[in-house]
This record gives sequence, structure tokens and C-alpha cells, in this order.
Amino acid sequence: MSNTNCLESMQCPKCGNADSLLITVLATARVTDDGAVIVSSEHEWFDDSVCMCANYDCEFTSVVKDFKRNLEEELLSALQMAAAMLQRFEHGEKPYQTDDEGEEIHATICAAIVRGENEIPTLEKEETSGN
Repeated sequence: MSNTNCLESMQCPKCGNADSLLITVLATARVTDDGAVIVSSEHEWFDDSVCMCANYDCEFTSVVKDFKRNLEEELLSALQMAAAMLQRFEHGEKPYQTDDEGEEIHATICAAIVRGENEIPTLEKEETSGN
């Protein structure tokens, strides 16, 4: 499910986590010698605020702007990949890769589109030696 509120268009650029991020925010606190208490639920962050993936297997850390997905660029990349696939098809080439049983591997292409890769993925078959 895509986020439609605070984390809309945001995800970890390393692992893809979009569930939760740790962001350094600007908030108001009452500070005494004994400590600090946040006095308002109002808070904000900026493109240059520190941001960390909350996935403990990842914990990629950068700034907020690096976690924002550029949906326009991703769409353009997907359209460019689709155009390249169409060109392959028009020249008699298969616009997709197949596995050993000959089934189309669409997941590889879809994943590449989501990652915004500029080239159509190829699946290298491992060479096996006949010992």
C-alpha cells in the first residue's frame, strides 16, 4: 500500500522500505535543568534533515531529499524502457528474457522499472561444466 500522508513518495533508496523512517525534526520543547519536554505536537522537517531507514537490517542514513522518490523521473524511465522493448520486438528480438522452461520473466523487468534503471535487464545463465 502506498503512503498518502507524511511519507507520500518517500522510501529508503537502499532497501525500498516505505513503512517508517527516522527523521530528525524541528520541534519546540520546554527545557529545564532536569531535562526537556516537547510542548507542542507541531513539528517539521526539511529536505536536508537527517533521515534513517527504520528497517534494522538496513539503517541507511542520509537526508530526507535522498528518500524522496521522483515519480516523474520514474515514469519517464519506465516509458523509455517500454520504448526500447518495443524496438527490440519490432526488430524481431524478444523484448524479455526467458527462464529454462521458456516462461517470460516479467518480474525482472518490472523491478527494473520501479528502481528506475535505464537499461533493460538481462538474465545471465550460469555456465555449468560437464564433469
